[in-house]
Amino acid sequence: MVRYADDFVILSHNQAQAQTALKQVQNWVKANGLTLHPDKTHLGHCMETGQGFECLGYRFENGKRRVRQKSLKVLKDKIRSKTKRS
Repeated sequence: MVRYADDFVILSHNQAQAQTALKQVQNWVKANGLTLHPDKTHLGHCMETGQGFECLGYRFENGKRRVRQKSLKVLKDKIRSKTKRS
């Protein structure tokens, strides 16, 4: 296990499967001397408003994938720093 590998998503068919998967991951992480970030770890239904998730620069919610707002800001800032404003 690489200590800085920290982004992953587990998809399941129902809440019970999601809870089982989360428990298995928590046990594995603990056994390897690591912890899950409590603010970033959650169960939700990505097809419902407000229950989506962000991963690798994208927001997945309501069955759609959008570029994350923070990622757009970083891109715009990079473009601004390399171009003249007129």
